[in-house]
Amino acid sequence: MSESRLNINELSIKSRLDLSKMLACYNTDNDLTDIGHHGDAVHIGYNDKHDNIWLYSDEYGYSAMMNGDKLDTYYNCWGCGHEGFTSDAIHEPEDEECKEFLEPFLAELKKEKLKELLK
Repeated sequence: MSESRLNINELSIKSRLDLSKMLACYNTDNDLTDIGHHGDAVHIGYNDKHDNIWLYSDEYGYSAMMNGDKLDTYYNCWGCGHEGFTSDAIHEPEDEECKEFLEPFLAELKKEKLKELLK
């Protein structure tokens, strides 16, 4: 097991509040992610230049951040670097890596469309 350390005293008040909200949502009905739900380690990430804090998992290669009052998955396309929450993650593919990244989103959209048609 690798060790990562984050000195909470070095966080801004905003980041401390964001972290407390994330931890309060984690593994509750306000957690829309799969992070940590499969026994994988969950880590805290922090970018001091932009004062952003997030949770991430080594297993799944994505992170979680607060989106309103919910802990939500935040994606980063490994092809072009496009990023955002689920609704923002869909973008015009630039190459094959983008297409591969988008496959699960497009499959989910097709399921939702089919459900609408079957109503």
